Amino acid sequence: MRPPHCTYTFWHLLEHMRICQRDILDYIQADDYRWPTFPDDLWPDTAATTDAAGWQRTIDAFLADRQRLVEIVRNPAVDLFAPLPNSGAHGHTILREINIIAAHNTHHTGELGRAASDDGPVAGGSINRARLAPAPSAWSRSRRWPGRPPRTPACGWSPAAARAAHSRSAPPESPDRSAR
Repeated sequence: MRPPHCTYTFWHLLEHMRICQRDILDYIQADDYRWPTFPDDLWPDTAATTDAAGWQRTIDAFLADRQRLVEIVRNPAVDLFAPLPNSGAHGHTILREINIIAAHNTHHTGELGRAASDDGPVAGGSINRARLAPAPSAWSRSRRWPGRPPRTPACGWSPAAARAAHSRSAPPESPDRSAR
């Protein structure tokens, strides 16, 4: 099920988060790292679907890679400020990469939660909203803060739009990892 105004499902979004997080982990660890093509290598195909087992594989892989990143950060032998060999003249550090993926995951987790709360319970097994956060109370659903701007759709981004914007803003060979 796709939320209104979205070209992707909740699974697509979580799979994108998993792919990007794995990309950061590979960038930190691999000697033979290959730059992905943005956005094609970082998003599942919009026609792709999954079942409950596929959801679980995505969740398990996301959590395992996240745990590996946590272990890297907590390891006192790891210099978080040393330039990564794969970053060349850019001098990217592990700390920089951790900050990028933390911001990226935070952004998309908020997108998941917002789409779930805007659209009510999601049918068809696309996502178990309770895994993200408790359902809002009747008070919080009915309460509106003074001066709060009206809500905008949680989505509105598409891989095609990102591809077009990215092609105008940075050459494909640019290792600017903040473009995610």
